[in-house]
Parts: sequence; structure tokens; C-alpha cells
Amino acid sequence: MTHVPSSRTLKSFTLMSFDVYGTLVDWERGIKEALLSSPHFSLLPSSHALQSQDGTALLHAFERHERRIQSAQPALDYTSVLAEAYTALVSEHGLKEAEGRKEDVEEAAKAFAATQPHWPAFPDTVDAMKRLSKTHTLVALSNTARGMLAQALSSDHPLHGVPFAAIYTADQIGSYKPDARNFEYLEKHAKEEFGVEKGKILHVAQSLFHDHMPAPENGFELGVWVDRSGVMGEQGGYRSRAKYGWRVETLKQLADLVDAET
Repeated sequence: MTHVPSSRTLKSFTLMSFDVYGTLVDWERGIKEALLSSPHFSLLPSSHALQSQDGTALLHAFERHERRIQSAQPALDYTSVLAEAYTALVSEHGLKEAEGRKEDVEEAAKAFAATQPHWPAFPDTVDAMKRLSKTHTLVALSNTARGMLAQALSSDHPLHGVPFAAIYTADQIGSYKPDARNFEYLEKHAKEEFGVEKGKILHVAQSLFHDHMPAPENGFELGVWVDRSGVMGEQGGYRSRAKYGWRVETLKQLADLVDAET
């Protein structure tokens, strides 16, 4: 764990905003498992371009389509983004024809998208978030649909017990991070709902591309990079361009840092 020197303490912030998928939820595992159990990807031969032992090729290919769709259709809800990305990936690689599958692509795409509320939380998530809620107001700033996130937070789902005081999602905002509008929305609503100024907001996220590049550009000078050692949201030389105040590997480490402050 590396702490970038800062004159600020974590407790000098009163509100923590969190990316959810990639930071609280292991979206790479969720996406990979859902794709590889779907009718168009489940029987990919080991020689296929999308096959690799750790799923990196598959995740990179999926992320490329997801970003393109989000950029071209910022008002499209995330459930539809997932379905369209699935369809595009099938089409790009000719999987329906190559694998001889008879399943309807549209139905398979919808079924894949519907798995999102069930993607697993990281083991440290729920307990760490409960600990952090004792010292900070917690809000979600997520590139997902409000209904799907609400479902993930409900009983018997992976994020049940995470004490968010507010949820701000892409479908409410009308754009996806890294768009500046998402951070403007966070600033506006933190002030209106909690009386918290921008300088008192600490943004916590895994993705350098979606969060730790745009947040500083929009006046959020310090943040926490939760380095989950993932392959999505961290490509393209972003490490040299992203800015943040702290780096941790888990949310538990962040909660420990907060608790250690006097």
C-alpha cells in the first residue's frame, strides 16, 4: 500500500463518493463468468482470440464495446449498454455462425445484462463500508442504472448492508463517467442534500480512466485509488496521467487508514 504525501487527512473530508462496479463489486469476475456461461461464449475453443487463461482478452474486448456505446449513447441505461456490448461482441467475432448456436442473440444479451445485480462484491466491501460510514457520509457515483444498483443493494444480494446515504447513477445524470457532467452532478447534489462543499468530498474508485483522470480535472483534487490489480479501466497509459491522494489495494485498508487517524 502506498500513501501519496498530502497535507490533508482522510477525516478532514466529510463525504466519500464511491465508484461501485470495479471498486465495491468485482465487475471483471462478474462480466467474465456471465459471458463464459452464456450460449455464444461458453464453447469458445482454447485457440479463439477471446480466450486467455485470465480472461484478459475477453474483458478488453468487452470494455472496448462498452466504452464506445456509452460515448455514443450517453442517455442509454446501463442495462441496455451491457446488452448492446454483448451483441456487438458476438457480431464482431461471428460467434453465432462460427459456433453454430441457434439461441437468439437478443435474448442472450438481455439475460447477460440481467446478471449485473448478482456480480460478486469484493470480500472486504460490506464490512469496510460499514466502518467508513461511522466517520463519513457515503454516496455512490456509478456508471449503472439506479434500479439495477438498488437491486444489488437489496436483501440476499452482494451489496446488502452497504450504507449509502445517496445513489447517483448514469441514468439519472444522462451521461457516463468520465464525462464532466457526472462530477458536476456529484458536486451539486452533495451541496444540496448534505451541505458538503466540493473540497470536503473524497472520491474513491478503482478506475483510472473513469474516475482518477476526470475527477481532478473537475476540481476534485484528492481521491483514493483502490488498486484492485484489474485489467479494465487502467489501460492506455492512464497511470502516468491520473491523480489521486492515496492508493490502497482494498477498502479494508482505507478503513484502517481512517481508523488510525486521531
